[in-house]
Amino acid sequence: MYEVLIRLTNAKAAPYPNHRIAALFTARVPFGTDELEDDLWIPSELTADVGEDGTSQLSFPNKQDMTGSINLRVIAPDGEILHSSQVAVQELMPEIEIKVEPKTFFVVEPNPDPDYGKPAKIRGRAIDVAKGKERFAVEIWEMPEDQLLT
Repeated sequence: MYEVLIRLTNAKAAPYPNHRIAALFTARVPFGTDELEDDLWIPSELTADVGEDGTSQLSFPNKQDMTGSINLRVIAPDGEILHSSQVAVQELMPEIEIKVEPKTFFVVEPNPDPDYGKPAKIRGRAIDVAKGKERFAVEIWEMPEDQLLT
């Protein structure tokens, strides 16, 4: 195993809550037998959470068990790829520093309306126009036009 410490940095030293780091690469899987000594090269992916301080640890296979380049990605909590870079397997170092700004989200203020989220309804009284008297209390609910009784 080849351990790599990845450190994310930004100008404001802001934290990286709920961010992830992903590494995409091609790895060797021994597939040989005594008669056939071929290896299988398969696409692989490693992911890890990024700490609030911007550090993350990835455990790669040994360098001789990887080929090509490694695609490193920094992923925001909403899935947006904030950074993507290529590193050749032979140039992979035990520590990598990536400069990237963390994704920030706006704050949703609570709604002060006490009826927010409740179903809309109209309350009132039904008056018999002919006799001018209140006949009964009624509660009217909003409903789709195709469900109205005629």
